[in-house]
Amino acid sequence: MSMRKIDLDDPTVASVTILGDVVDSTDDNVDLLAHLRVGRVLGFTAFTLRNIERLMSSDHLAWFVSPGMLVVNQLTDDVILGAVRDAVALGLGVVQRED
Repeated sequence: MSMRKIDLDDPTVASVTILGDVVDSTDDNVDLLAHLRVGRVLGFTAFTLRNIERLMSSDHLAWFVSPGMLVVNQLTDDVILGAVRDAVALGLGVVQRED
């Protein structure tokens, strides 16, 4: 699994680590770690809507839940970073580490 860190010039989020590779930016999901400037690390998973639809239809699911879930229209750096910033501002995310 690949790992890629994006440093940010943001007062709250120092960097975002993307865990894994995006195969299809419109039908995939990827795990993320948001490293906050206060030392806390929050976990998220970004899903495209098409990916959720495909997972639900192929597994015949009646619902779909995931802690730290972000729903995006495409898995590009700009969209991922925007979603993470908004989620952090709303106090969302799964705590991975607190310093």
